[in-house]
Amino acid sequence: WQFQERLPADGRFRVVLFAGDVLAPAQKARIEAFCARLDAPDSFLHRTRPGNERVGNLVEVLTIHASKRWDTELLRDFPAVLHPYSPQTGWAYDKVYVDDESYHEGFGDAYTKYGVDRARGCVVIVRPDQYVAWVGDLEDFDQMQAYFAGCLRLEPYQNGAAVAAAASNGNGTNGVAKPVNGSGTNGTATNGVSLAL
Repeated sequence: WQFQERLPADGRFRVVLFAGDVLAPAQKARIEAFCARLDAPDSFLHRTRPGNERVGNLVEVLTIHASKRWDTELLRDFPAVLHPYSPQTGWAYDKVYVDDESYHEGFGDAYTKYGVDRARGCVVIVRPDQYVAWVGDLEDFDQMQAYFAGCLRLEPYQNGAAVAAAASNGNGTNGVAKPVNGSGTNGTATNGVSLAL
């Protein structure tokens, strides 16, 4: 696959987790901490979907890891938020990718081409028009949350869950006067990098 093929211009934001070496204990702990925040009820991921709408309708999470393909297992090595379960289709195997040698398409070497540390990884927000909006470390979750609060209408969070009626100032920014820039690289287009499935 070309990873670009996983980013169609279909109106959704993408959070791309470059998970790094998921088998290294320190990195696995970082990923689990990031995913705990991502899957928390007060996270933008759960506050951008009204009612019981499926996660991923407005913000899709995709993961690219740098461990060896044969050494990893989806259900064992990746938190469920990275491959959500659907009663109709089962586990989402199309959300986690490996940057490793492919059977038939060579080696995309995405980490090198994007300038991402293969051990530590990073998190990237890709806008619906496929421009990179924000880049940060796995520990920068609050900055990522602020980015989405600045450009999406997040449902208010009360008593452990998002509430259906959102407060807004009428300009679509959920009460935020101006969008949050974060530490991103606004205007950087993604490019096709061949990644092995």
